[in-house]
Amino acid sequence: MAIRILIPSRTGVESAMVSAIKEKLYRIALSDIVIETTNEEKLLNVGSNVINEVVLHENVNPQSGVNVVFDDCKIDVVLNKEIKQTELVNRNGTVKEYIYSKDYVITLKGTIRKDLSGSFPYDDLWYLQQILTLNKKLYVSSRFLNGIYDITQVVVEKVDFMQNSMNYFNVMPYSITLWSDMDYDFLVED
Repeated sequence: MAIRILIPSRTGVESAMVSAIKEKLYRIALSDIVIETTNEEKLLNVGSNVINEVVLHENVNPQSGVNVVFDDCKIDVVLNKEIKQTELVNRNGTVKEYIYSKDYVITLKGTIRKDLSGSFPYDDLWYLQQILTLNKKLYVSSRFLNGIYDITQVVVEKVDFMQNSMNYFNVMPYSITLWSDMDYDFLVED
């Protein structure tokens, strides 16, 4: 079963379309003026009408099992490193030793929206809970996470549904914190 949770994209797709139209009009009317797009606008326009699409699925094959598609969610990625600092006598500062990189911490933020005003997104929340409460790793498909950070598997650390932040009855804000995960091959010797 596949479900789709739609996220309002007033600043996403609409912004990209308006930027593209403005750029074309300016190029026609003022051909000698060069309009540069920002890095954010380039991210909006590269290869898709939807930015930051993230698909969480319970199986390697996204066509089987439960899938949740987040359209245009905001993605925060943090990588912490373990570094040991050693103080030396008669030396300013410390000597730093790189120990290892920790897992990526990924935060997905957005809203679950029911198209009918005055209608709470109960069904969407129920389907989302089905995959977020699985006590196993999940697979993630995302151009941003897969392509830049090589993150293909995650585990859910924390889920926040913030009713106190709701402005409309049909729009539920969420924040989902994930940790990157990977397969390990252990060599067992006798």
